[in-house]
Amino acid sequence: MIGSHMKHRFVRACASLALAVTAVAGGTASASAQTLGSSNVGLPDLSSRQCAANMVISVPGGANSSARVPDNVPHGLYTTDVGPQLRNTTGGRVVDHYASFDSLPGGFRNYETVRNGAFKSARNLIARDAAKCPDAKFSIYGYSLGADVASLLVRDIGNGRGPIPVDRLSSAVFMASPNRGVPGVEQLGGAPGYTEGAFGALPGGYGEATDRVVDICRRGDIVCDTPHATSTVAKQLAKTAILTSHTNLAAALTSINSLSPADKLVAAPALITGFPIHIDYGAVNGTGLSANYIRSHLA
Repeated sequence: MIGSHMKHRFVRACASLALAVTAVAGGTASASAQTLGSSNVGLPDLSSRQCAANMVISVPGGANSSARVPDNVPHGLYTTDVGPQLRNTTGGRVVDHYASFDSLPGGFRNYETVRNGAFKSARNLIARDAAKCPDAKFSIYGYSLGADVASLLVRDIGNGRGPIPVDRLSSAVFMASPNRGVPGVEQLGGAPGYTEGAFGALPGGYGEATDRVVDICRRGDIVCDTPHATSTVAKQLAKTAILTSHTNLAAALTSINSLSPADKLVAAPALITGFPIHIDYGAVNGTGLSANYIRSHLA
């Protein structure tokens, strides 16, 4: 059973997303007096598109974003807080933007469709900001599905085919990434260094960007610390976990019921123990670790 404190974290993230969408729909640019998530900071001016020496691009997780949310409105479980923390503690050196994409309601779009939309949104956002702010350096941060997308972007950047050259990338943080396991990447969060994410170590790695990447993963997280990584059952359970954010347990049970009897014996315990861990990164101060890593690499 998912603990009440973890349910509360997810409810707060959903509430923050609803607030952001409502602000857009109602034209309430005065939302700066309201708060999002647990950060207790006002929304930035909705007309703001300024540059700074450091641009922090965050990619929310599955079922945590909508294409209607402006790119400078913090939203998403664990992506609500990091940008504002940095913006408000670095004396104007950081501007935080968010890749908005259609992922609601969770579970009604397949994983690849949601990920492709998020990837396109994030890549276009970085390319736009890079053109507008030619002297800025970039940090890229993602949680869960957002970490999957962020890792794909950093792979492209590190191998010379991204929206920015590698010398403009300051840092990258992937929290609860299904692509965890690339050799040479720093590991935080408690998961053993010899395990991988459910999709396996990202093929091709991060090239020249490897030394500025960190994976944050809790031991037992079904998405990033996965028994039998890259197996059919691991991938299916991870995709279900990422898209539903664990609010749609019926979808998870459907995924398990589609497996063979032998795979069900592996899937059931993983479902029970690994899903709650995936949404509780407060236990390892995940947002604090993320903000500190990005802060230590700012220009």
